[in-house]
Amino acid sequence: MLARNVALGVVCSALATIFVSPGFAGDNAWTGPYIGASVGSVFGSSLYMNDPTFSPYQQWGAAVGLSGGYNDAFDQFVVGIRGAVLLGGEGRSESSTETSGGVYGGGPSTVMTFHTASEFTKNWSLGTDALIGYPLGDYMPYVFVGGTVANYTIDDSTDVTYSGGSGGPIKITPVSPTHIHQKSDAIHFGVSAGVGVEHKLSAKLSGFIEAQHTQYGESAYWLSGANLYFAREATTVRVGLNYHF
Repeated sequence: MLARNVALGVVCSALATIFVSPGFAGDNAWTGPYIGASVGSVFGSSLYMNDPTFSPYQQWGAAVGLSGGYNDAFDQFVVGIRGAVLLGGEGRSESSTETSGGVYGGGPSTVMTFHTASEFTKNWSLGTDALIGYPLGDYMPYVFVGGTVANYTIDDSTDVTYSGGSGGPIKITPVSPTHIHQKSDAIHFGVSAGVGVEHKLSAKLSGFIEAQHTQYGESAYWLSGANLYFAREATTVRVGLNYHF
């Protein structure tokens, strides 16, 4: 909740700054190299491909990023290429409890209870885009398309408790662990597209807001002795500042 409030506060402050500043655009205001930094919110979902009947896992998170690029003029348009790295992103935590009865080394009345906690987390993403914009004075709306690679983690912990039919504790055999921890990372490759608007705050500084959607292909996570396949998608809304050289 704290991260969400901080992200929303930064977004609101940046929007207020971007849209009330005086004009600074000149003939070459949007061309040349630049570097930038941003903060934003990421909304996404994960689809379990081993069984597509499962509902997608909805995820949310915050991300900070660094970027850089180069723009040039082409008639009335600005065309450019840029790269960006985002740290953080969408995630989800969930827990479940399952109970099973039967013979598990403690007698026919043994009951096993599985308490499972799982975390789905994006660690980072790296993207490259081609951009085209149309300057309108101090503002430049733009669209972009590109490719993205991202790293995700599934972290799964299961605690197993045993009880007898009467509810009392029983002896646990050495071959039955009481705590099972599994963790797996995977790289996803995706295609991105989005829109944004940039506004000159001074001769060298500009602010921007943009939205980007990325569709990732499926990748395998090694858990419980098997490959679990997930496909992902994410929508990022971010605000930031660019410094133009």
